[in-house]
Amino acid sequence: MADICGIRKIAAVARVTANLHTRRRPVGRFLVLDCRRNGDSDLTRMSARAERILQPPVGESRWALRIIALAIAGIFLLTLYPFRLDLHAHPAAHSPFLLEGWGKKVTVLDAFLNVLLFVPYGFGLAALLRKKISSGATIAVSLAAGVALSYSIEFSQLFIPERESSFKDVLTNSTGALVGCIIFLLAGPPLLRFLQKVEPRVEVLSTIRNASILLACYFFGWFIVSGHLEKQTALQDWYPDSQLLLGPYAHDWSNESWKGHISLLELWDQALPDDIAARLTSSGSPLPGDDIPVAVYGFSGSAPFVDLRHNLPDLNWQRRKTQLTVSPATTWDGASWLASDGPAPRLVNAIRKSGRFSVHLRFTPSEANADVDANLVMLSDQTGALDLEIRQISSTLTFWFRDPISPVPRRLEWSVPLALEANRQSDVLFSYDGSKLWLLMDGKLIYDGYRLGPGTILAALIKHPDIQELRGYEYVFYGLVFFPSGCLLGLLWRNLQHSLLHLLAATAVGIILPSALLEAVLVHVGNQPMSPSNVCLAILMSALGWIWINLEGAVPASLSGTFQSRAR
Repeated sequence: MADICGIRKIAAVARVTANLHTRRRPVGRFLVLDCRRNGDSDLTRMSARAERILQPPVGESRWALRIIALAIAGIFLLTLYPFRLDLHAHPAAHSPFLLEGWGKKVTVLDAFLNVLLFVPYGFGLAALLRKKISSGATIAVSLAAGVALSYSIEFSQLFIPERESSFKDVLTNSTGALVGCIIFLLAGPPLLRFLQKVEPRVEVLSTIRNASILLACYFFGWFIVSGHLEKQTALQDWYPDSQLLLGPYAHDWSNESWKGHISLLELWDQALPDDIAARLTSSGSPLPGDDIPVAVYGFSGSAPFVDLRHNLPDLNWQRRKTQLTVSPATTWDGASWLASDGPAPRLVNAIRKSGRFSVHLRFTPSEANADVDANLVMLSDQTGALDLEIRQISSTLTFWFRDPISPVPRRLEWSVPLALEANRQSDVLFSYDGSKLWLLMDGKLIYDGYRLGPGTILAALIKHPDIQELRGYEYVFYGLVFFPSGCLLGLLWRNLQHSLLHLLAATAVGIILPSALLEAVLVHVGNQPMSPSNVCLAILMSALGWIWINLEGAVPASLSGTFQSRAR
């Protein structure tokens, strides 16, 4: 029996060697080593692996499909986020098929990025069409497909309130598809042939040992980069000598300050849990054990208004110097506001240390018409440099705070339209946990799409971040980190010579462990809390990379051998 097994081994090695001489594939030494390592029971698996490795390289069309799939996914993510359609968002003033005309302001950088976005799409489409039609027809079809896809996206953006659509975007996007097609016609075939040759060689080298070393080095580098980016989201540039102001002028040239009445202001150096925030903005009554604020001001009676926590200076009425001869102010009448008697370093330093804050404000505006533009709450130093601003513009409530990527007001300022009504009390609470900012109004969650993290800092290196795209930057960042690692795990999956249980265990460790470790790094370096949604996003990106590299339906060699033995 042993002689028969030896003969079978020799025959297998001879068959592999013959294939190697015929196809000149440099994988013989791996297979011979496998023959020496594996026992007789593994011979079938070894043969299956050999036959699969010696298959002709992946075709150009397969890589073209991969490129197109990746390009379309990226286009949809970057152009349709946040994926919320409102069929009533488009005004009925003109036909939606005319989009919003040509009026959208597009900078040179925006135009370049729009072109770049569609280059992979045109490249992959040309790769699919090259062998079927002429070069001229390939250019025409790629351009037409770029126009069709871009117009469809711009049409969809009409019904996404956070987006703007324009024929300028259609022009730049379709230009990108054309550029991608031309790049393929000039240099595409050699690139695809290179990818064909590299993939099987990488697959052969994708052993557990090699993949573990490579992934460890890969993620170690990303952990360092991510930690550095996360540090840049800290609120370390707030001014300790800032004063607290309530109801001041929004601009030096403004004619009026805020009008109305503020009944309560509470400030924390931490984010409040949802249940406490909802209770404070609905019933208004804190319960024993609730988080204690840094400062509490009530505005019944006359000035000065004292901080009930005795941490911040008293608040007194102020007027412009030109109005000092007018009778003393007693309310927010459009010419008066409250200001602290001195800086509030205890509050600012506490927020800088924690990297978190919450602001609870109960107020009633006297007006909500188009002429209103005034601040409700400000933290500002003597020079006018701002740390935080809550503002009323008409019936819109806006919020801004200083961070490394929005060092000046109006950048990354976000708005809640139609939030305010004249002579109606509003109870609002803004809370920031070091990564996410959200707003509760009258006990209801109004907005929670504000995100700061490594992805936002990374995007700021290329362009000014858009307030509506902050969550999208987070998707892109996790895709950059975990999609390539998922591809490597996909190649490892094909090449493993173990049972299905071992395959699943190795894949789970390679996907879940790095996802959890990155989140732990961000929590340790920055001020954000642990986010299960970010861990799930990282796992999803790894899984997408695994699926993308195995679009042709490859299966592990061990399973392939099992199937073949059962078939026999």
